[in-house]
Amino acid sequence: MAQIKNVDTEMFDRTMLKYIKVAKRTLPEVLNTKGYWVARNAIRLTHKASKDKIRYFTDNWKRSSSTIIKMFKLQGKKFKPKTYQTKLKKFRTRSIGYLRSGWIPALRALGGWAKQSRTYKGVRMKGRQKGKVKMAKKTWSSHCTITSMVGHSRHQAKAAKKYVKPALQKAMNREAQEMAKYILKKYKEAAKKAGIKRVK
Repeated sequence: MAQIKNVDTEMFDRTMLKYIKVAKRTLPEVLNTKGYWVARNAIRLTHKASKDKIRYFTDNWKRSSSTIIKMFKLQGKKFKPKTYQTKLKKFRTRSIGYLRSGWIPALRALGGWAKQSRTYKGVRMKGRQKGKVKMAKKTWSSHCTITSMVGHSRHQAKAAKKYVKPALQKAMNREAQEMAKYILKKYKEAAKKAGIKRVK
């Protein structure tokens, strides 16, 4: 199984501590809701990041030829490159769908907390469980952990590091930015309520 390491959580964690102080919700509500949105955005960004990369690679014969010939055992045979470029593109697209399904358990478990859909259009989890979730439960000290369990084979592990890791990093950064906007909004509302005027 692939182990995604070196995902930078510093900005997310730092912003979360400030967010908890201004959000009028319990700790489990905050943590489980944010866990949902990180997972959901990771699904979306995995697809977005991979789409252009797959096309960039497969549509350029100089880049994809060696992979195609080896993968489909075409050495010494006559074939139409375009046909196998299309096949490779479909294969890699399906592989990305598999990688995205690793976050579906998080949507199913946390969708109620976020009051959002427990599914994602176009992404299905088939066969064995491909992820797990440990929800936050305590109101004073707790954690929400979402885990993608895709990447058992060497090929899958390599793909997970290439597509899942950067998507997860972007998902966490974007959620941190959304929390920062909310915090700023609350600070401004508090200042206005207290009669503090902004100095130009």
